[in-house]
Amino acid sequence: MKPFIPQWATPYLGENCFHASSYLNKARQIKNNRIAVIGGGQTGAKIVLDLLTSKQAAPLEVQWISNLPRFSPLEEGGFVDQVFTPAYVQSYQTLPKQSQQQEVVNQKLASDGLTPSTVDELYAEIYRRKHLCADPCTITLLPGRDVKAMEQQGTGYRLTSSSTISGQTETQQADLVILATGARPALPEFMTPLLPRLSLDENGLPELDASYRLQWDGPRNLQIFGLNLGLSSHGIVDPQMSLMTWRSATILNAVVGEPLFDLEEDSELIDWPSVPRAEILNQVIPA
Repeated sequence: MKPFIPQWATPYLGENCFHASSYLNKARQIKNNRIAVIGGGQTGAKIVLDLLTSKQAAPLEVQWISNLPRFSPLEEGGFVDQVFTPAYVQSYQTLPKQSQQQEVVNQKLASDGLTPSTVDELYAEIYRRKHLCADPCTITLLPGRDVKAMEQQGTGYRLTSSSTISGQTETQQADLVILATGARPALPEFMTPLLPRLSLDENGLPELDASYRLQWDGPRNLQIFGLNLGLSSHGIVDPQMSLMTWRSATILNAVVGEPLFDLEEDSELIDWPSVPRAEILNQVIPA
């Protein structure tokens, strides 16, 4: 996985514009500054909460900007957790490509929403500031805004965003921009010479078979396996740690060429929709 930096922010990366993965290590000037946090996921929420409750200094303003329509909590519960099972992955792999893409979109909040405890803590802090005390720091929540451009303006920045609902253009001013924009699957640099020999998907990532095996034009006895590259091929489970043991066993079975580990699942709680195996055999790379 590699930190995702929006193209509009790349020219301004530095002390006052950085990815959230550097948040704890950055020497930052918070006091009396306007701070924009870009990204409505859990990381963005935790950073906003930290900025509002920081003991070191009080920012003048915090703007929390997200292209999501609302700041939504994580989907939790026993039935939701069944997505993170081998049975779901195996059914997901039988679906047509368009259905897989829709599944990834539909399941987003099962992995990327805000934890209830963070929502409650953040809401209480914002409510306290807005209604119970005369706190000098203002907090502005801006969901449904997609940042399109960024430019230097004096010692700060001017952000241009558009409403994801109406398309209306807005501008925000900030002295410090924190990119809570997540991470994306990426191949390590040492794989670059092999790129022309790999079969890549529409995102420029290697296509994987059910056993996480990369498709390439090299000798069939030389196998390459990929982890954290299968969001398209294996669904939202792939970047998660929930099935790490199952993933490892799946790969080891493929490496040795026999079922070293018994991965047959006979205790699933949900009968997920799937396409009959006979219709998809031609999509799977034989060992």
